[in-house]
Amino acid sequence: MGALAQCVGLWLAEGDRKTKSEITFTNNNLDLVILFKRTIENLFFTKRSRIYVYSKEKDKPNLKFLDTTVRYYTDNRANKPYYLFRLNSTVLLKEWHQIVNEVSKIQECYIDILRGFFAGEGNIKKSSHNSRGIRMAQKYEIKLINDALTFLGITFR
Repeated sequence: MGALAQCVGLWLAEGDRKTKSEITFTNNNLDLVILFKRTIENLFFTKRSRIYVYSKEKDKPNLKFLDTTVRYYTDNRANKPYYLFRLNSTVLLKEWHQIVNEVSKIQECYIDILRGFFAGEGNIKKSSHNSRGIRMAQKYEIKLINDALTFLGITFR
């Protein structure tokens, strides 16, 4: 359950929760993308996922070892390559949402969910005002993250 819960956290941090047709996850850490890919494919017994690589023209990482369709695109704004995992299926997306909801209810999964969330969220900084604090910026608060932090006795505002 640990890898699955971690992928729930990754998806909450960097997945597209608004799409109606596919499971997506974007990150510049290839190891996290591979973890997400393998977990999702094992969960749904499918190998139909795709990886899109966005990088500057000169950066074209070789990803043949991933055993999946890989497409390369140029993004001159990319300081380093970033990767977009996609699994196109409205049926599997609905199942994924149900799994996320079920895993989110299991308090024993909170640590793994937070591990994934903090690994996936690229906007977490050590607080300059308090050496024991961190600062993370989210456009919208995520209730599950707040619940997990509260359950673990971590104060936040």
